Amino acid sequence: MPLNDVSELLLDPDFAESVVVVRRSVSIGDNGREVVTQKRLHLTAVVIPGGIKDIRRHSDYESSGQAISVFIRGFDFQGTDDGHLPDLVLWKESHYVVMKKVDFSHFGAGFTIAECAYQKDKGQP
Repeated sequence: MPLNDVSELLLDPDFAESVVVVRRSVSIGDNGREVVTQKRLHLTAVVIPGGIKDIRRHSDYESSGQAISVFIRGFDFQGTDDGHLPDLVLWKESHYVVMKKVDFSHFGAGFTIAECAYQKDKGQP
């Protein structure tokens, strides 16, 4: 277990920034169809574009897809688990869907990482 507590660093205004998380829930309406309800949450997080897993190596160059990692404290993202829609993260005028959440509490109490993939079809968040 790491001995570094990075909680102060991840909350530092030099690193943290505002993001909007769209929490989506699904219910069944009176007509029997799905109704998606959305709630916007304004949060402070550290966002890192891409990731080592996202690098694509070509014969003469490397590129990365559009993915982000979001480090946050005290907020539990909804991922792609069954039973609900994953959260959307709005960052730098782009939409990202939470694909995986990782417990990061061994670096500071209450921290999690959300690994997010670019969402091409923005829909109506």
